[in-house]
Amino acid sequence: MSLIKELPAISISDICKQLTNFSKTTVDSSGLPSLELLLHNGTFIIGKIVDFQENSGKQYIWIENNIDFPEKTSVLFLEVNQIIGINIVDFESYLRYKELSKPAEIIGALELKRTKKSTEELIEDLLGKTITINLDIDNLMEEERAVIYKGLHLITTVFQQILSEEINKLIISQNLSTIDLTISDSLEVTLNKELLSISLQNKTFETTVNQIKILKEKIESIF
Repeated sequence: MSLIKELPAISISDICKQLTNFSKTTVDSSGLPSLELLLHNGTFIIGKIVDFQENSGKQYIWIENNIDFPEKTSVLFLEVNQIIGINIVDFESYLRYKELSKPAEIIGALELKRTKKSTEELIEDLLGKTITINLDIDNLMEEERAVIYKGLHLITTVFQQILSEEINKLIISQNLSTIDLTISDSLEVTLNKELLSISLQNKTFETTVNQIKILKEKIESIF
């Protein structure tokens, strides 16, 4: 629900353009968000927007619809002003493409140091105990700084959720003093003598919501 509340206001035309941009990032339309388009005449069209065009001041979309005959490619050409509502059936797919279409963030070393410090302070406030985050900031490449920056925000959210329960605060306080952050090809979480090692995934196609869920489950499973 919180994600929906954070979505900006957008016109029918703009969301059609946005969905078209998603289609340009893939050669396989199977993963594109499925939609129900409500038209002025009261009918629904089900499909996936694969192209957007403007001609003589009018806007049009191409909609791929293989519902009735999956083995055949069926494409509908529709004027945008006929649409009065869009139901995004596969909202998670929409969020995933929306995140992937964002330009990569450029994070400087100073900004990363500030984020590391604020994350340590937040965990300390929640836990009532000083927690150190080990991170070799000065030797990170630009792409790696972006991964770590997002990872720190994920960790902040996860600990806010986990430490909302007093029993979790007690268990984690007794078994955690340091967090070690690195980057690898997969997300790995281990605990050894009060050292929580989190290896962040370099590249992922998961939405932020799913990344938070996965990280939370991994951390909870080892305490």
